[in-house]
Order: sequence, then C-alpha cells, then structure tokens
Amino acid sequence: MENHKIGMDTIEDSISQCKKAESINISASAMTGIWCFDGSISFVADTKGNFAIQTYKGGGIGTGTPSVSAGLSRSVFYVEDYTKLEGGTASIGGSGSVYGIDVGVDANYAMDIDEDGAFQNPKLIGGTVGIGYALNSTVVGGGEFHMKAGVTETIFKWNLFDWYEENIYENVMAW
Repeated sequence: MENHKIGMDTIEDSISQCKKAESINISASAMTGIWCFDGSISFVADTKGNFAIQTYKGGGIGTGTPSVSAGLSRSVFYVEDYTKLEGGTASIGGSGSVYGIDVGVDANYAMDIDEDGAFQNPKLIGGTVGIGYALNSTVVGGGEFHMKAGVTETIFKWNLFDWYEENIYENVMAW
C-alpha cells in the first residue's frame, strides 16, 4: 500500500523543484489617455501543487488612446509559489486594438510594501499576454503604453498534495 504514496511523493518532489506559477486572468481596465485603472480575478496553479484564486486592483500612468476594455489573459511567473504573487505588484506594457479586438503584453514585477505603504524593490517575475474587447475613443482602434502598480490578494487556496495526503493516503492506509 505504500507504493502509491511513494509515487505521489516522487511526483511532488520532481515538479516542485521547478519554480513556476501560471494563471488565467479575467480583467477589466480603463485608460483616460494619462491615467489607467484595472482589476482582475486570476485562477493560479503552481509547481507546489497549489491552486488559488487571486484578485488584483491597481492603477498607474500611461499614454495612448482613451478606452475601456475587458478580456482574458495568461500569465507565467518564475516564483517559488503563488504566495510570491501576493502584495505589491507592478507591470509595464501596452496594448493595441483594431475594430474592438484588443491585444496586449506586460512585464510583471513583484514589489515589497514598506510600513508607509510605498512600493519598494521591484523584481521582474514574469509576463502576461492578453486578448479582449476594447471600446476606444476612435472608431477604428488605438493603442496605449502603461506603467501601473497595485495589490494582489488570495481569496481561495487549495493544495493537491495536502488533499491527497489527508483524503486518499490516510483512507487507504486505514483499510
């Protein structure tokens, strides 16, 4: 009966050596031409067996066509686990749209938040590619460049390996 536990431990040991988290994000944003604001909900999985739901809200400065947009994106982060995405975050990127179809890319940074609430020590941790729909101030389309910062919080978490240990392994061993 120990063989399946050894197998699961081997899988956990093998994939957890890779430091990576990936997410699928649903987001909405607004760009005034100078100021940008956005928020998202993300479904995150990492190589430690964690699955999490995180929210982000932030704002910043930019330049480009005033617009309101919503869409889906995929992010890849080179971090220990999903908890390294919590707290202060920032991104630098841009997007362009033609007839409402919006495509964007971002470089993502993690930052420390000091006791005064200021962001400090940005570290590049990954990138995001997204597609969505944008309502632009011009009919044909537009584009924008932005630098923004915000806060990411975890609202749900679950670990596959812990669940296996508590629900499968213990029940099998009780037979």
